[in-house]
Amino acid sequence: MPQPVVKYSDEELIDLVKAEGTLSDWRKAAAITATEVEESVASDPDEDDMTMSWNDATSELSQHRQKPPVAD
Repeated sequence: MPQPVVKYSDEELIDLVKAEGTLSDWRKAAAITATEVEESVASDPDEDDMTMSWNDATSELSQHRQKPPVAD
């Protein structure tokens, strides 16, 4: 049975992380070198056909897009 989609505000997410912590180790993720990423991808059989330059990858979150107005 699929899990329901849950939406949180920025403030709610901050409160959840403060209360429950996070499973993400962002310091470890930020310390990974490009060589380590390439080695990890190369050893993953699901990524055999993947061609990507990790030098062009970024770690920024996408910007919030406003929904276009609904015509009446």
